[in-house]
Amino acid sequence: MDDHINLVANYIRQHKGNWAEAVVDVKWFEKGYTAIHKHKVTTLTDSHQGIGHIFWNPNTQKYAIVETKYNGTNMITLTNGTRQMSDEWIDFSPEDSRLLEALGNDESLYKIVRENYERVVAYVWPDGKTSYKYVDESGYPINHYYPDL
Repeated sequence: MDDHINLVANYIRQHKGNWAEAVVDVKWFEKGYTAIHKHKVTTLTDSHQGIGHIFWNPNTQKYAIVETKYNGTNMITLTNGTRQMSDEWIDFSPEDSRLLEALGNDESLYKIVRENYERVVAYVWPDGKTSYKYVDESGYPINHYYPDL
């Protein structure tokens, strides 16, 4: 395991983020969650911005919009003051919707998901362990932990 940790530690920032996104996809998939996001990280060199993951959570009967952060990285604030994972960031408008884009522009699915989702930030540590927190509508993690996977 130490070799694995050392390998990840030497990745550039983008590769660490991609590795962390792949870890989250695998963990949620293994627990029986259904991934409905269209972009999935398949290599360390993938380039993607926007919503990282959307899963159907069979336990809560809600969709989980998940943003992955490697090693405690914070969520960003755009130059206009919009916080990552806030209502405005996720779904500013149908014409400029990260949610619609993450769903492959499937408008029927978009209408369903936008009415029934919860926000989650996934923290992936260098050893592959994960922890999760709910995120409020303003894009701030709250101290209520999402059930660990």
